[in-house]
Amino acid sequence: MRSSGRTLRETVLESSPVLALLNQSFISSWSLVKELEDLQADENNLDLSQKARLHLEQYSFPVEMMVVLPNGTV
Repeated sequence: MRSSGRTLRETVLESSPVLALLNQSFISSWSLVKELEDLQADENNLDLSQKARLHLEQYSFPVEMMVVLPNGTV
């Protein structure tokens, strides 16, 4: 079953405790595939390069959202 953003807003994201947890513990961001490819190729920052690689390994079109842990695990 596929949920829409509207479904999320009308159910789980209506919950004040859920919103508080998201606001406290999560950072929303976005990246272009080209930017991730450039970061992956950067030999001067191996940690960032590895995290970009992990993202690219899990990406498949059309991904709308990925949840990533601080260590880069998708």
